[in-house]
Amino acid sequence: MDENQKAFYFFSYKSQLAAQSTRSQISLSQSQEQASMAFQSRIKVQNRDPLALRRKLSPAELIPLDEEILELYDDFSRNYKLLGHINQTEPFSSKQSQFEVIMTQPIQAVKSARSFDSEELFCEQKNKLVIARFKFYYFRLKIKGRPSPLSLCFNFIERVMGLKIYLSTKVEFPSSFNADQFVQSKYATLQSQHNHKKFHENYLYISLHCETDTRLNIKVQFGKQSLNQTENIAKKQKSEVSEQLPDIQVEESQFRRSIFTNKDKIVRNLNVTQNCMNKKFKFLFDLQSERISKLKSALQNKKIVSREFQISKLLKYQARQIIPEYRKYERTFKQRYSVLQQLQINWLQTVFVLQLVDSLNLCLNEIKKAYHIRASGMLLAWRWKLNILLVLKRNGNTIQERSIYQAKMVLKSHARHIKKTIRLQATQVLHSVLTQTLPVISLKNRMIKVRSIVLSVQVKFRWLKNQKRLFYDRFWKNINQLYLQVLTELQNKGKQMPEKPVLLKRPSIYLIDTYC
Repeated sequence: MDENQKAFYFFSYKSQLAAQSTRSQISLSQSQEQASMAFQSRIKVQNRDPLALRRKLSPAELIPLDEEILELYDDFSRNYKLLGHINQTEPFSSKQSQFEVIMTQPIQAVKSARSFDSEELFCEQKNKLVIARFKFYYFRLKIKGRPSPLSLCFNFIERVMGLKIYLSTKVEFPSSFNADQFVQSKYATLQSQHNHKKFHENYLYISLHCETDTRLNIKVQFGKQSLNQTENIAKKQKSEVSEQLPDIQVEESQFRRSIFTNKDKIVRNLNVTQNCMNKKFKFLFDLQSERISKLKSALQNKKIVSREFQISKLLKYQARQIIPEYRKYERTFKQRYSVLQQLQINWLQTVFVLQLVDSLNLCLNEIKKAYHIRASGMLLAWRWKLNILLVLKRNGNTIQERSIYQAKMVLKSHARHIKKTIRLQATQVLHSVLTQTLPVISLKNRMIKVRSIVLSVQVKFRWLKNQKRLFYDRFWKNINQLYLQVLTELQNKGKQMPEKPVLLKRPSIYLIDTYC
């Protein structure tokens, strides 16, 4: 719809330019005629005798207008003079509002419906703007770091119709579709997001659209102080100045009276009547000329208003003629937009399918990697389990054997750990024991040596004694054999022998051996 609005305003802008050109020509010609008539009337009055003119003219001739119109003109002139006095006395006031600074330079760049430039507004000041009808104007206001809330006041000099104000902190060119706030009144307030004390956005973007030509002032205020308070302050200052004006006028009149009393009374009496008459006729003549000029200006304004009314009718007629072209353009635009939208949807579908395929491929690859990692982890765990079982079976087949083996290894490791300390302690103990038992050990060694010698002597003695016994046994055995042989021989020879042979007894033999 933004493009449609822009197209409509583009066609209306063309018709408006033509209407503005005609209206400007008419107003220029009328103003020239009015200026020439006023100049000619002044020349005629100067050529005539003013006193004769004043004598000839009567009050009925000087005031030929209606009383209501005259009262209205009097009120207007009185207010105009009062405003002039206020504008003269305002620079001398000590209390001045912070909103009294007016930007005299109007915004030069005219923003149309197809323009995408934005003018920047000034903070804490009045921004004077000139708005043409049926056009969009875009402005921006820097609000970053400023206190919240933001107060905006739109003061219109002329009457306004069809005013639309769109505010946004995100969209640079806000409209009825994307604006954060829509305003149709003179005042607008904007809070920061999440109710912060300061604004975190960079700019506030404002778009204006009006159906009539107008001038306005935009007042900007940050913080909780409202613009109504500042306007009330300005009004109070003006009322104070207006209250002080009568006192000033009274003082001036008293001063003039004091000066006037010092003059000669005769001269004063002569001049009073003449001055009063001159002032009266001058005042009436000025009043009549002023009212005539005001009447002419009112008639001229009436003509201008009627002319503008005719121009507005012409614009409406031209707009009605443009409507079929606009409808045709709208249909073509909608067709192109639908085709473009369908193409965008197709492209989005293809891109979505490609992204979906890519994501599915990534998911499958991740699943494969996960299964591979899981299988490799299970294989590695099975290998470690097998190796651990083999190591455990080396220590024993049953739990008791493995526990005994582990206790043995623990004791071994503990023994290895305390081996050095035990060895040192043992060497110290042995050294002390050996030093203490060295004499005993040496005596024992000597006794052992003597005992070994004695034992060896005993063994040798026993061996020799046994050899000796064996020798004597063999010796006496041989003697007995020889004795028996001799006996047998003697018997054979016939000699008588004793009945029994006498053999030597062994004890006797031992005795012989001992004493021989």
